[in-house]
Amino acid sequence: MITVILIVYKSSSFSTFYIDVTNISYVDKQSASLLQDAYIDAVKQKIRTLESRIGQSETLLPQLEWRRQAYMEDTVNGLLNKVAFLNRRFDELLPQYMAKAQQAEA
Repeated sequence: MITVILIVYKSSSFSTFYIDVTNISYVDKQSASLLQDAYIDAVKQKIRTLESRIGQSETLLPQLEWRRQAYMEDTVNGLLNKVAFLNRRFDELLPQYMAKAQQAEA
């Protein structure tokens, strides 16, 4: 192995280096297997996370139906109260309107 610093900062310009690459040494079998193991562990963790999220959604699904039903009942009750108020006001104001309409015709 020849360090890069010797190649770059060599004082003599006549010396020539021949470098033959015989094997890539920065990725050996042990580090490759460690990377593969880390990848497999990451995939397993992702699968466990997805399984737990699916389990949580399955347990919450009946509650969602109940909450939707309760929300719909609250909405319908609110609308019924508003319609009842408008009907009451209409009944209160109808005689006054009819009286004014008859006066306008006469």
